[in-house]
Amino acid sequence: MPKAAALSTTGVLTLALVLGLGGGVGGAIVASAITDANAQNASATPGRDGEHGATGPRGDNGKDGAKGRDGTDGADGRFGSPGATGPAGSPGTTGLTGPQGAKGDAGANGLPGSAGATGPAGTQGPQGAPGAPGPAGAQGPTGDPGPAGASGPAGANASSRYTVLTGQPTFLQGLNRVDFTDEKSSVQPAALLANGHILLPEAGTYRIVYVAAPVAADAATISVSRDAAAAYALRHNGNQIAASVVQRPMFDVNVALVLTLRTMIQGGSYSSTNYITATAGDTIDFTYTSDFAVVERKTNVILIVEKLD
Repeated sequence: MPKAAALSTTGVLTLALVLGLGGGVGGAIVASAITDANAQNASATPGRDGEHGATGPRGDNGKDGAKGRDGTDGADGRFGSPGATGPAGSPGTTGLTGPQGAKGDAGANGLPGSAGATGPAGTQGPQGAPGAPGPAGAQGPTGDPGPAGASGPAGANASSRYTVLTGQPTFLQGLNRVDFTDEKSSVQPAALLANGHILLPEAGTYRIVYVAAPVAADAATISVSRDAAAAYALRHNGNQIAASVVQRPMFDVNVALVLTLRTMIQGGSYSSTNYITATAGDTIDFTYTSDFAVVERKTNVILIVEKLD
């Protein structure tokens, strides 16, 4: 009969686990077995390992062990590449209008724009005050003769009488009476010269015409006051004939920033036609009245006296 192999320490420990460690009969047997086994191991030669027995049934799961400590955080992973752009979302609802912001500072002036189209003409403004008369212009050339006028009334018969008186006086300031120096009359004169006056020898109706033409100056050389005046006239028996008065025209000249002067129109001619009823011995005078304190140029004067009946 073969010798039974001694239990190894491992076998004893396994058996002790099967029988249960602790007190009682099982505990004593286990203790004795362990003692014998150790004695045999100390004195006997180790035998060969026996064959493995059949696997016993699986024991119950042991209790969960204590929870281990948390491990340290691993290093952050690298960022992944951007994903593809998603589709556009639908528009959201319009938000409430916020309060108006404060007015900002004025911006710099922009560049001038191009000129706009011309607007329509405005309404005509009121007429301005008349300006001062300008200086007389140079005498223009003689115009073409006008058409013949209508025939006048029948003239006096060949037996009518006339007298033509001429002179070239130089007028001074104040009242001037013209002394005529030349006389031309019909066979029977209408008037006579007597002591500087023109004498009407017979009673009747007379037509008296005068023409005064001052010699033109190259330029105005005098300045007169605002109220100064000069006029031609006829006097019948010393009384001025109102219808015969012809005023010399004046004009104002303004030299910018220098002076303003008033003077007479130079040159020209002035005439008047008058009818009077006279008695024998009446007198006629041609006069010129001037407020000017300077000597004027010569004036050509023609006086025509015609007896009508």
